[in-house]
Amino acid sequence: MIRIVTDSTANVPTAVVERYGIEVVPLRVIFPDITYRDQVDITAEEFYRLLPHCETLPTTSQPPASEFEDAFRRLSQDGSQVIAILISSKLSGTVASATAAQRALPDLPVTVFDSWTTSALQAFMVEHAAEKAAQGATMQEVVQDLEVLKARSQILFTIETFRYLQKGGRIGNASALAASVLRIQPILTLNQGVVDVWGKVRGKRRALQVMMETARERGGTGEGLRVAVVHASAPDVAAEMADDVTRQLQCPRPELMQISPVIGTHVGPGAIGLGYYHRDWL
Repeated sequence: MIRIVTDSTANVPTAVVERYGIEVVPLRVIFPDITYRDQVDITAEEFYRLLPHCETLPTTSQPPASEFEDAFRRLSQDGSQVIAILISSKLSGTVASATAAQRALPDLPVTVFDSWTTSALQAFMVEHAAEKAAQGATMQEVVQDLEVLKARSQILFTIETFRYLQKGGRIGNASALAASVLRIQPILTLNQGVVDVWGKVRGKRRALQVMMETARERGGTGEGLRVAVVHASAPDVAAEMADDVTRQLQCPRPELMQISPVIGTHVGPGAIGLGYYHRDWL
């Protein structure tokens, strides 16, 4: 049997977590006077209400290795193999924590998988791995499918304000000011696990349209296309985008996923995007 571990940035739907017995290890959101476990001590809704009023931008950190050790021991005690599917190692030290736990437990059958992504695509990977495991797949087969998703799936997103990228050191003051004056809307992606600029357009509506066009060109259309619309406290925009995706890509209606507080710290309220892959790739 194969058991699945992931982290809180994937934001795997509760129903999926419960169906497959997935273990979710939370990252931390650190405010000046208090530290929260992501989506354990603070919900996404609470976080996004607080964030615009923070004079000092909160920081984030990975879980301690001890929490992964506890999870690995617990899930493997019946002889199960364990795979931890985690946020990109280039965005967080979470993979490093899990790897340290793996090394501390050399006799346990643990695999640590660096997803090179987060949010919806990580959730897709986790759910697919759990489904394959439930069907009796081997660890090698599960990892092979995850490598395909890692290489071919894509997440695209855009932000509402440059404040959070600027405060986090992702964009300089002059660049942020120029972009704001020119009304440039960046389209961002994760390229080999790193945040990268996919394109720049004028206006948010055009950015959302380009994201859908890109999904059609690179992922195709039809019933086999699986899409999630992710958002940071922008449910109305996300719902409208989901309707547009269904119509333009002739695919099942996308899942709506709230961006976790840890990721929201860096992209800010109003961020929106989509993640996709085609089932025919697997």
